[in-house]
Amino acid sequence: MRLGHQAFASDLQRQAATGLLALICLMTACAGGPAPRLSPTSTPVGETRIYVVNADGNDLVDVATMPGSRFSLAWSPDGLAIAIGSELATRLVNLSDGETRRLSATGTIVGWSPDGGLVVVSSHRETSLLPVNGAERLLSVPLAGDVAVHWLLDGDAALLGLHEFEPVASSSPGLSIVAKTASGRWTEIANVFNAESTVVHRGSKRFAYRAGRFLRVGQVVRGAADEPEMLITTYPLADPLSDIKFGSLAWSPDGRAILLPIWEERRSGGRRDSFTGIESLVRVEYLQPQVMFIDVESGAIETRGSPVAWTSSAFTLKWLDEEALLWKATTGEYRVIDLQTWVLLPDRTPLSRAVSQFVSPDGAHVVAHVGINGGGFQVRPTDPSGGGWWIFRPRQGEVDHRASVWWSPDSSQLAVAVPLERISGAVSE
Repeated sequence: MRLGHQAFASDLQRQAATGLLALICLMTACAGGPAPRLSPTSTPVGETRIYVVNADGNDLVDVATMPGSRFSLAWSPDGLAIAIGSELATRLVNLSDGETRRLSATGTIVGWSPDGGLVVVSSHRETSLLPVNGAERLLSVPLAGDVAVHWLLDGDAALLGLHEFEPVASSSPGLSIVAKTASGRWTEIANVFNAESTVVHRGSKRFAYRAGRFLRVGQVVRGAADEPEMLITTYPLADPLSDIKFGSLAWSPDGRAILLPIWEERRSGGRRDSFTGIESLVRVEYLQPQVMFIDVESGAIETRGSPVAWTSSAFTLKWLDEEALLWKATTGEYRVIDLQTWVLLPDRTPLSRAVSQFVSPDGAHVVAHVGINGGGFQVRPTDPSGGGWWIFRPRQGEVDHRASVWWSPDSSQLAVAVPLERISGAVSE
C-alpha cells in the first residue's frame, strides 16, 4: 500500500490473513487442491528461509536465510532486488545474480526510495536512510517503532510517521519530515510529537495529521535558494471540552477533502464508597458515530450521521473510489456507503481487497491462511473460476504455522518466508 510499509510477521498480519479465510472458502473448497510448492524439512532452530516464486507458482528460488523469525522485507521499485531486515541483520539481495550485500544499520525495512537508491530502516532507537550500495547512513532521526514512509518532492523528501495503531510516546516524535537540501545533503526539517493518524494524498503529495483536536494539512516545497521548507494549515475540529473521540483520517481521491470518523462516550457510575473506599465500575455508553468532511480548500466542515447502527466504538474509513466509502469497525463489521446519497451499497468490493496487503497490487490474486490445524497458505485468483496453488502446507498434526508474503510491485512474483524451526524446502509437484 503505501511505497508503503511492509510489516514483519506479526499478530496484525496473522489476523489479516485469517480474515481472508471466508473469501477463499467462497471461491473454492479449502481442502485438497494442487500439491504444495514448499513442504516441511528440517532447518536449524532460529533461522528463517526466504523464497521468491512466480505468481503462478513456478520458478521457486531460495534467495536467503535470515537469523531469527522477526524480520521485514521490501521489494525495490523495479522488482529486481529485495531488502530484508531485523535487529540482528539487514541485507539486500539482487535477484538477477543472487548477490547479497549487508547494509550499514539493522532494523525493520520500512521501504525504498522511488529511484531505488535508498532504503529506510527503523530500529527500536531510530530511523535511518541508507544507501543501497552499502555506504554509511545518510541520516538518522529519533523516530522509533512501527514506522511508515511516504516520499515527497519526487523522492527528494520523505515523511516518516508512526502507524496509527502505534502508541505515540512522549519521549519520541510521532512524525518526522526529512529532505535533501540544495547541496544534496539530507536533513530533518520538522518533527511533531503529538501527530496522530498521518495520511498522504498520493497525487498532490500533501499530508495531513491530527494533533489533539486540530487537523493540520501540510506540504513540502522548494523555497528560497531551492531549499526545502514545510507549509502547514491548521483546522479546528472540536470543542476542547467535548467528549468526542476520533478515528483515522482518509483523503478523498481528488485531494480536496479529508474524512474523519467521530463518536462520543458517555460515562456513568464510578462513585467511591466513603466507608469501604471501593469505587464502582464505570459504565461507558458509545453514541452512534458520525463522519466529518473537511474541505481543505475552503476550510468548511460538514458532519453526517451513520446510516446504520454499529456495535463498535472505533472506526476507520477508506475511499474506494469517487462514489463509495468503506466504513470499517474494529469489531470487523464493515459497510460500503454511497457518498452522494449516503445509503448502503452492495458489497461490490471484497473487504480483503480494500484493507489487506495479502492481495496482489493488480488485484488479480490473493494469499490466505487456510485452516489452523494442519493448514497452510494458498495463492488463488480473485476470480472464483480460476484455480490456485499451495505456498506452504505443514505436515499432518502441526499447528498454528505462520508465514509472511510480500508481492512484487508488478504482481508477477511473491517473496515468501516461513519463520519456523521446521520450515519449507522446495519440492516438485
